Amino acid sequence: MMMTYNELQRVLRKERLNSAAITAHSIRLTQERDRLREALNELTEDLAQVRGIRGETMRATLAPLGFRGGVIIKTKGHGTGLKSPPHYKPDLANPETKTVIELDGPSHKSSVRREQDSRKTVILEALGWKVVRLQYH
Repeated sequence: MMMTYNELQRVLRKERLNSAAITAHSIRLTQERDRLREALNELTEDLAQVRGIRGETMRATLAPLGFRGGVIIKTKGHGTGLKSPPHYKPDLANPETKTVIELDGPSHKSSVRREQDSRKTVILEALGWKVVRLQYH
């Protein structure tokens, strides 16, 4: 189909407007995600300093912020070169902000477990997730 110059200009102008709207929406989502991450960082820093906190207490505290258990994150295409299972199921995750919270209790003190945790963090971060590790006793 042939278009006149004016028709082509209208189409291009409309596409630029659509592109600008999409870009503005993307920027707003990114800013919102960054604000949520910043608030989460402040909260987790405070919570990490509390001794004796248990996983269930942490889950209940973070649930209002959109964190939940049972989230499955597929690992295909992480591109790190590290061996990984087909998916990870973190302790808590907020898929909207792509933030994971791992609650590391006493079982995470061994060198083998620390290596597994480190690999998991690298793979999740390569997939675009932010990983926050909180230790409790």
